[in-house]
Amino acid sequence: DNLFAPNALITREQMAVMIAHSLGRKTPAAVGLELKAFNDASHVSGWAVNGMEDAINVGIVSGISADYLAPQANATRAQAATMVFQLLTVLGK
Repeated sequence: DNLFAPNALITREQMAVMIAHSLGRKTPAAVGLELKAFNDASHVSGWAVNGMEDAINVGIVSGISADYLAPQANATRAQAATMVFQLLTVLGK
């Protein structure tokens, strides 16, 4: 919605898309099956599917359980820190 809201909450799918964009071309492309492991895959917004798949593919994002991704849930501080740490690891930083 073109609104800059630095103090707003962020969803797990929003964070995954930002992380995936940060990767650029440094990772193998997702094969399109990454979301199939999760029962709530249909809850991933259309605009977030590719980013979520890329982030899952390289191990930056995982489910909150074996079969539940919770893409619309707000990311906790711990989840955000873990995603950033995993991003830096993948980038070799």
